Amino acid sequence: MSDPWYYAKDGKPTGPFSLKEIGVLLSQSTDYPLVWRSGFPGWVRAEDVKDLAPYLVRPPPLVSAGKDRFATSTPRRFNSWLLGFLLVAGVWAISGYVFYRDVTIITIVLAAGSILALIATAWRRQFRFFAGCLLGVGLGIFAKEIVVNERLDFDKATALGFSSASDMREAARLNLTPQQLATRHAAEAARVAAEQKHLAEQEAAINACRNDWSKCADNGEIVNKYSDWSMVQVRCKIAADNQARYGDPQWPSGYFGTYLRGNDYVKTGVAVAIEPDARFQNGFGAMVHSEVICKYDLRAKKVVDVSIAPK
Repeated sequence: MSDPWYYAKDGKPTGPFSLKEIGVLLSQSTDYPLVWRSGFPGWVRAEDVKDLAPYLVRPPPLVSAGKDRFATSTPRRFNSWLLGFLLVAGVWAISGYVFYRDVTIITIVLAAGSILALIATAWRRQFRFFAGCLLGVGLGIFAKEIVVNERLDFDKATALGFSSASDMREAARLNLTPQQLATRHAAEAARVAAEQKHLAEQEAAINACRNDWSKCADNGEIVNKYSDWSMVQVRCKIAADNQARYGDPQWPSGYFGTYLRGNDYVKTGVAVAIEPDARFQNGFGAMVHSEVICKYDLRAKKVVDVSIAPK
């Protein structure tokens, strides 16, 4: 007996075996264990040992396809309904686009080809591919008609002086000549360009006002667009709080949201913030409904004057 062989099973060495014996065991095993024999530096994988290679060949698995019949687990080529659908529908649509002038001939050729393809796939029992081809024929005929009509309309439109079939249909709807339609389109394009330019100018003006109060158009833009207007409201509230003689005033959530109309804030640099719904405590402890008017210097960024008047 040549050098004995061992293999690892459940973490323990099993053997000894002859080369033929361990080969038979490995051929019946579902995995490749670690093996060892005299002369090996340590345990090695069975698939890495040249002498064991003939015993490690595995046949492909068989899948039952009925009584006394077996089929390989490898799927049939091209047996995909999506592939059949895309292939057939694409051929119909592309052929209609290329051969739209000879639509009768190409329809006969495509119909004959589709019938042959359906017969072949049915004969080869590729039923999913058959179903996809059948669906592709239906959609392909519909797509071909659309493509052919669009191509014919395009030829007719260019012959009449239009740039596209849609322009020809629009001119027919509006009862216009090609020149009149082109003039109408040019005017519409000019109008859209003018609107876009106006919007861009408005956006630029708003951005300028947001960063610099002197770039605002009127008082309303300062209040609603100027980024530091919130500081005006806060500082006016602090100045009014400092004038309160009895306790803390009561303020609405959006205090100093009222302003004067016009553009004098921009001209003078002095903004007037008004709070008509503040409440200040009097000497008797009652909260009195009051109007607060705050003048704020936008250049110096400070409160100029605060007046509080009961209402």
